[in-house]
Amino acid sequence: MDTVSFKDLPMSNLVPERVYLSGDTGNYTRDEPIQRIFKFDGYRGIGNMGGIRRTMLHPSNGSSEEEAFIVLVNSGAQLNWPNVYDTASGILTYHGDNQKPGRDHLSTKQAGNKAFIKYFRRSYEGFGEHIVPFFYFEKLPDGSVKYIGLAVPYVEGLDASEALTLERFNENQTGEDFENLVGRFTVLRTTVTREWLLDLKHGKIDSENAPVEWLRFLAERAFDPHVEPFQVQSLNRNKKKVKMESIGYRMASFRKTQGRFRRELLKRNDCCELCGMAVEPLLVASHIIPWSVADEHQRQDPDNGLLLCVTHDALFDKGFITFEDDGRILISEMFPRQEWQRLSIDEMMHLSHIPRNKAYMHLHRANIFKTSSR
Repeated sequence: MDTVSFKDLPMSNLVPERVYLSGDTGNYTRDEPIQRIFKFDGYRGIGNMGGIRRTMLHPSNGSSEEEAFIVLVNSGAQLNWPNVYDTASGILTYHGDNQKPGRDHLSTKQAGNKAFIKYFRRSYEGFGEHIVPFFYFEKLPDGSVKYIGLAVPYVEGLDASEALTLERFNENQTGEDFENLVGRFTVLRTTVTREWLLDLKHGKIDSENAPVEWLRFLAERAFDPHVEPFQVQSLNRNKKKVKMESIGYRMASFRKTQGRFRRELLKRNDCCELCGMAVEPLLVASHIIPWSVADEHQRQDPDNGLLLCVTHDALFDKGFITFEDDGRILISEMFPRQEWQRLSIDEMMHLSHIPRNKAYMHLHRANIFKTSSR
């Protein structure tokens, strides 16, 4: 078993499945490992009690209201409402911090439920807001803890109302009911360096020390690329092999290219190029070949883009719709016909702007569009 001694905790990275040993003095406050793992000289630490532990940004950042990161500790003690990590799906179901009948679920001392609401909302409602990682640990019988992974307050395929729910429970001793939040997190089994933990204390969530999968989430609200690298080689101008940016995938590049890309698409049109919806905050600059696998030219090429409303962008991004070379819509047989009217799609629709470079859409049809054989 991969373990870290209590004395070495302040120097250790967070590695999935690694066990961080508790102290042996017999004093819980001194021996508790979480507070020691997240100890940095000259910085305020993290609490040693509770399942949801918040640590705030360093005062030099000018905000006393924003968290640097949050730690989730599953003690396994609540049998009636257990926190469960499903290794097959990678989804963590974790309960908030209200278990007291007669108390509003947002009035907890540690403000864990308030933090859940804040970061699930920010994860689902848009890009650019301060979102922090949750680090998930499981407590062992001897007081040691095992690090499982980086928990993201977002699940692909679930909308916000499904990912975070307010539910009613029953208190064992009194039999009284109480309300508590239940969050569903995507767990990224990735190593976290101490350098990034220190960056987080200063609000640098997307620093060069951040894990690649975390950056991909911030950039695209996705955890895996949609297209395999070899499938886009034919679009490279110099015919060299396309390399996935598993190293060097950085948010600075995303922000720079995405901002320019969106401006170019808005110059071309001021409404959804499929349905005509013209509320600008609800328009998405959608890449035909996803940003995560495109090369630098493709990321900025307006011909690799469509301006779509959020509904039609989601259908296009997930491969439920695509387009012929002349702009006519193709609707996946995998998408239920009874949902067509609800999401405003039909077989007569077509794009108001047809990209000049047909190769981009060809690859979308071949690799992303959902068919019964894929």
